[in-house]
Amino acid sequence: MKDHIHFIEFKTKEELKKYYIASDIFVLPTREDIWGLVINEAMANALPIITTNKCIAGLELVKNGENGFICHVDNAEEIAEKISLILNNQELFNNMSKNNILKIKEYTIEKMAQEHVNIFNKIIQK
Repeated sequence: MKDHIHFIEFKTKEELKKYYIASDIFVLPTREDIWGLVINEAMANALPIITTNKCIAGLELVKNGENGFICHVDNAEEIAEKISLILNNQELFNNMSKNNILKIKEYTIEKMAQEHVNIFNKIIQK
């Protein structure tokens, strides 16, 4: 199993795309992440997500059992269990992949910009 785990150095956006395509799942075992944009990127590449309860993007975007799992920080056993669960259940894997594509479609640059405009308008109106 250890032969299938690779730690890589920084990659450009173009290089990263190849890694997302080659991956089965995306695991971010962070101890703290203000957002974690890689969650958005992995979802856009149809990868089931496993992250911790210290990743804000995960908390906002991942619903346990539907498109990934939120694990407790520093709980390697829980993370390993969720990895195994996804990799050994093709139906769960397929559903999570499909659900991530559907969910992340709502998170576009245009929608983000519009939300900022709305916030600024509310501030100006006060």
